[in-house]
Amino acid sequence: MVKSICFCIALIVYLVFSASTDNLVLLGFLSVVAPVVLCCSAHRKVSLVILASLIPGFLLIPLLAFFQDGAVLALRTFFKLFTLAAGPLVFFTFVDASSLARLLSLLRLPKRWIFVVETSLSFIPLVASEISRIHEALRNAHVPVDSPLGMLRYLSWFFTPALLASFQLAEDLSCALLLRGYGSTE
Repeated sequence: MVKSICFCIALIVYLVFSASTDNLVLLGFLSVVAPVVLCCSAHRKVSLVILASLIPGFLLIPLLAFFQDGAVLALRTFFKLFTLAAGPLVFFTFVDASSLARLLSLLRLPKRWIFVVETSLSFIPLVASEISRIHEALRNAHVPVDSPLGMLRYLSWFFTPALLASFQLAEDLSCALLLRGYGSTE
């Protein structure tokens, strides 16, 4: 429980710093902190694959900023996007759904909200394992997805099966909830 509270506070501080600062050095530091912390995780392989798969998308918006306003704004935009995505990834890697649900119940949130949060958080590791499985399959097929340019080139080969697998998992979850009578008014 204490660990969850500490990670909640750390995530809030991390996100506030990354969203409110324009200091390029601080943004660069925050961008390095998240992958270093993820390397300490037991799930580091999956988490780092997810983080690496997000980088090509984070390069597109700064590329537009580069052509419009220059390199400094492009770098600042990349670091902001990266830190805003990496903070929650670190949080969800280290805090499990049940401890977060206990923390939210201590805050006296409605049980329906807690259920939604807990269900959503239990969905994340399933999607992460699917993404890792797809990444391994593409690597075994000798698709160069380990480099950012390779990932950018074969982005549709990566995200199409990932989206389909996510939709299938969501449908399975929906069917399970319906079979258990969740949301029925009777």
